[in-house]
Amino acid sequence: MNLEVLAIGFPINDRLRAVVERRLTYALSRFASRLRRVVVRLDDQNGPRGGVDKRCRIEAVLRDGPHLFAEDRDAKWLVSVTRCAERIGRAVRRRVEQVRDHWQLPA
Repeated sequence: MNLEVLAIGFPINDRLRAVVERRLTYALSRFASRLRRVVVRLDDQNGPRGGVDKRCRIEAVLRDGPHLFAEDRDAKWLVSVTRCAERIGRAVRRRVEQVRDHWQLPA
């Protein structure tokens, strides 16, 4: 699984990058062989003014399927990244199960 973390409009620190990598590894590690690439875009829309403006958007590109997306906004990076990682994990799991169920032969 190739993981890219992009920060739009602000410099990303090592601590935030480590949190993103840890959350996504936890959410997607069992599907690593089925993922071609995962791109995380972090965007602070209001800058230093604060508010519910920290957006995390994750794109997961499957080897044999479509691109899947998840997005979340919150006032804190940790909350936004955690919820978004959980959402993309569920989306990938659903897609993998759909493909598996489609190709299973009836008994």
